[in-house]
Amino acid sequence: MSPSGDSMHTPPFLTTIGEDAVNEIKQAAFLILEQTGCTVDHPEALEQLRRSGARVEGTRVYLPRHLIQTALDQVPKGFIMYDRNGLPAMDLTERKSYFGTSTASPNQRHALDHDRRETTLRDIALGATVADALSKKPFICAYPEPISPLQFPKDTVEKIAACATQNIPQVISGSQFRSRFKHGPPGSCRGQCHP
Repeated sequence: MSPSGDSMHTPPFLTTIGEDAVNEIKQAAFLILEQTGCTVDHPEALEQLRRSGARVEGTRVYLPRHLIQTALDQVPKGFIMYDRNGLPAMDLTERKSYFGTSTASPNQRHALDHDRRETTLRDIALGATVADALSKKPFICAYPEPISPLQFPKDTVEKIAACATQNIPQVISGSQFRSRFKHGPPGSCRGQCHP
């Protein structure tokens, strides 16, 4: 709120970057994961990463560029998301975008009073109820990524694994490792997503 009591809204804007800038960001990410590494607090995930070719020192994991590039090369360029009835719901090929609900954000701006506060279980239930009531169903997607960059605590790795084994779509933008779980890498939803 502004000092006068009026709501302050910033209009959205979009700025694109060129291929050179994209490549520069990608190279910097490779360097960070190779030299700084990330913390993974999960013994089974550490062992899988070691077997896959990562250097593991305690809970610190250093990912060589070729390992990351191999994982990136295996990511489908697009796929179809299906609804709970098995019907195609979102075509995620080419450059299509969709917006959905967020049920796991640690904080939120409340829809009714606009106050920023911690998300509660009641808020999650309310969000799911609203999403279910809409005629055009938005997607609900897990986002179990840790808040701290380059750190994957045990509970986060377990959330990633649970989503992967239950075919729940998820976004894990900070994670580059493949899962030990038979249902595919974290972030996949085999049986629901088809390249």
